[in-house]
Amino acid sequence: MTTDGLCGCGKPTWNGLWNELCSRDCLGPRLIKANHAKCGCGKPTWNGLWNELCSIDCAGPRVHLAGSMPQERAENLASVKKELAQARARVAELEQDVTELNKNLQLARLQTSFHQSITNTYNGLYFEIVDFKVVAPAEAFQQELRRFHGLAHVRACAPQWRNRRHVFHSAPASAITGICRDGIRPSHCQICRGLAIGGACGDSGWFGDHTKGVYVSKHADYTTYYAHKREPKVGDEGTIVMFETILGPTRHMTSTANGAPPDPNFTCHESVNHLEFFMYDDQTQEEPPHACKRLMPVAVIKWKAVGSRGGIHHDGSP
Repeated sequence: MTTDGLCGCGKPTWNGLWNELCSRDCLGPRLIKANHAKCGCGKPTWNGLWNELCSIDCAGPRVHLAGSMPQERAENLASVKKELAQARARVAELEQDVTELNKNLQLARLQTSFHQSITNTYNGLYFEIVDFKVVAPAEAFQQELRRFHGLAHVRACAPQWRNRRHVFHSAPASAITGICRDGIRPSHCQICRGLAIGGACGDSGWFGDHTKGVYVSKHADYTTYYAHKREPKVGDEGTIVMFETILGPTRHMTSTANGAPPDPNFTCHESVNHLEFFMYDDQTQEEPPHACKRLMPVAVIKWKAVGSRGGIHHDGSP
């Protein structure tokens, strides 16, 4: 007995007596460890040695627990993985819901703006919406709007000229796909571009050269005239393209100026009665003229003209 110290280091006790330490060096750390059994119950070890159990009572359950830990951990890990997969699936569903909600909100916003633009231009004539399709424009349009908005002379304008807004343009069905993809471009009129000898152009543009810029209106129903080159009547159908744009510095025209060149001090001409905008940029003034990227297509609306239903209070009599 005297050859084994309480500290468990294998050296004889310092004084040859049983249950003593080997030396002063082992007193602190060995004594602390000896007082803490590896079973974790807080009791001293059964034999006073380090890293032993406190008693036979702790041996069974502690050893059983240690043996079952890998299995429990595996089961817990499998449960966590299952919950994580379920959470990811739920997140994917929520993302789809958010995407659908954003689409519906965008549609509602565009439809509201469209209906607010209607001003009963043709008294007694109304326009039913046959189809309202939202367009996903190319990134080039967004880039140009951001660039244009950042220009100092644009930011110095009044809010109605520097902020984004919606404008409208009637176009034949055959041109809709190209407009939605590339934007709206000026006319390629051979006469006004000086490429044809003789002849006269029937409409060179009341407030600006139609080969140097494009015409849009802030009122959707105002543009229906250009669907058939006449005032619309009951039964007429047509297509309107809705654009998001920034007008920028705008010159208000006090009278018509057929075929007038774009004013270099502005980026837009406004008609006499504030109904039309003649918009232009460097690209629309190239030869041949290209699309105005400041006009971003956002929706295509198919319409049908209907007469007033005034006086029909109950539908049932001819």
